[in-house]
Amino acid sequence: MVALEEAGFSYEKMREENIGPMILRSETDYKAEIRYPESVTVVTSFGELKGSRCKIFQKLIRKSDGKIACESVSDCILFDFSKKRPWKYPDSLLVAFGAK
Repeated sequence: MVALEEAGFSYEKMREENIGPMILRSETDYKAEIRYPESVTVVTSFGELKGSRCKIFQKLIRKSDGKIACESVSDCILFDFSKKRPWKYPDSLLVAFGAK
């Protein structure tokens, strides 16, 4: 959600338009344990934005030693809850994410 807001597409705007994110598929590879009260950094990037779909890539990195604890890739859409169908990304959002 933060990445969308940083790209100029706020949570408020999504609420106004009755649009929200939906995860279609997610795959995670666990590489190292995280123990309480360990702190992590979450690194998120977007790729393959096409029509209404995109891939979200994430890494959880342990702050104590910089080791990657897990990596994931998720296939996502923004969903129009009024029309009950995927919502096509506007050009302004594609430009903000470097997809256009």
